[in-house]
Amino acid sequence: MRACLLAGILVLGAGAHAAQRDGRATTLVKEANRRYLEGDYRKAAALLLRAEALEPNPKLLYNIARAFDQAGESARALDYYQRYLATPEGADPVLLKRSELAQDRLQSVLAQEARLKAEEQHRARLLKTEESPEVTRLRELQAARERAARESAERSGQNGRLVSYTLAAGAGVGLISGVAFGISAARAKGQFTQASNAQSKRTWQAAASLRAGIADASFAVALAAGVTAFIFYPDKRHLPFFSVGPLLAPDVQGGWAQVRF
Repeated sequence: MRACLLAGILVLGAGAHAAQRDGRATTLVKEANRRYLEGDYRKAAALLLRAEALEPNPKLLYNIARAFDQAGESARALDYYQRYLATPEGADPVLLKRSELAQDRLQSVLAQEARLKAEEQHRARLLKTEESPEVTRLRELQAARERAARESAERSGQNGRLVSYTLAAGAGVGLISGVAFGISAARAKGQFTQASNAQSKRTWQAAASLRAGIADASFAVALAAGVTAFIFYPDKRHLPFFSVGPLLAPDVQGGWAQVRF
């Protein structure tokens, strides 16, 4: 098949060169022949169209048709085959026969494409206008399931945020309590230092130890609440800024603070 196509192009090249009525047309034909041999059929067709505009020639029409045919542009190829067949004066009988065969083939291809397109459009219209009750019911059921899933996810997210905010508030209270009792423990330690008798020292020692223990417990609760709040928050990409961390009270006994007597 390709040998036949190349023959058409080469025949034209020889004719155009022999005529020499327009050097530009000859140059365009030679370049089209090169592009055709490289498989760039659309570019070859474009060059031949320019050559045909400069120097009309029936063989140019034939080769334009062949280039479009090879490029898969069936409608344009058929158009130029028909133009060639409409100008038989001086036409090559072999090329006329090839053009007739190509015309029949492309008409069949285009008719088949038209039928397939019409059938596809018909099916699309049927789907839009004649959807069965069963299909409609299934569509509605699927839409209801998707809507319920979205609503459930939204409720879950709202509940998670509520729990997270509540725990974060508890973490804040724990921090405040830990700081307050840490300071109070430090003050009790100061009173212990200033006490002038053994009874007072024992009293302030016990108070400082108790308050330091409460401070430790408050910090632990704050840390646990903060971590849990982070876990429960549903969308961590938009996590509001809050942080929980250990605070050191001076000389208070425990994990965060200690009292030395």
